[in-house]
Amino acid sequence: MVTPTPSPVSTEQVRQRLEDYFGDESFDTAWARSAEQQAKDGVRAALPVPSQLRSVECRASLCRIETEHGDSEQSLTFVRTAFMDPERQVWNAAFVTVRGADSTDDHIVTVTYLAREGVDLPMERLFSPGGG
Repeated sequence: MVTPTPSPVSTEQVRQRLEDYFGDESFDTAWARSAEQQAKDGVRAALPVPSQLRSVECRASLCRIETEHGDSEQSLTFVRTAFMDPERQVWNAAFVTVRGADSTDDHIVTVTYLAREGVDLPMERLFSPGGG
């Protein structure tokens, strides 16, 4: 008997799982306030023109950052500069970025989730076919 191979997880499923995971987070007001300011300052410094910061929200161990870009190249440049360049990176912990649901041909929306330092993102839960 052959066991069927599970279907890969779609971008929409990952996006929804991230939203659910973030929505289930409790609040750590003291950390969140400090983390939000750090994220806002760093993201603004890394944004290429004419990209914009839409929102930053932090909870107990995770921040959600939404940005808007003129095209895919600006979006990729931002992610590389803000989260991957050791000289300029905004955050010193795990992150995952997905294209926002409200992206259009004219604007690319990215949603980046940043883990609190020392906290792992639930990658298996996010990317496994069963969501486990």
